[in-house]
Amino acid sequence: MSSSQSHADRLRKAYQVWNDTKGGNLDMWLDLMSPTVRYKSVGGGPKVDAFASPRDSKEEVREHLTALVKNWELIYFTVLDTVSEGEKVVVLSEMAWRNRATGKRIDTPHIGLFTFENGKVVTYYETFDTHRMIQAATP
Repeated sequence: MSSSQSHADRLRKAYQVWNDTKGGNLDMWLDLMSPTVRYKSVGGGPKVDAFASPRDSKEEVREHLTALVKNWELIYFTVLDTVSEGEKVVVLSEMAWRNRATGKRIDTPHIGLFTFENGKVVTYYETFDTHRMIQAATP
């Protein structure tokens, strides 16, 4: 990591690319991650597991994000604020997705908690309205 660019700055830039490419560029996320990153969406249960089950490697994250943008159209992803303390960054954002199969849209707040080691993300936890995500994916 460049000493002039904080973890929060790097995440804001990644989210901006994510928004600008409508999820079409996964590289900036993968470049930020450790090979053994722990990636988890808070929430669970059988209907949520398709997009919220834990991932334990960069390759599993790649597979997850590839499936996400295959099944969901990113409408927007806007960072509202970041809070940093040491190696941890919390990102508060808003996002909207449209399910490609049902055409239903979800707008929801999103919170991501990132932990860095040696300039790479080693853990990532996110939370969003999983109930509304399930509704949007249900015909």
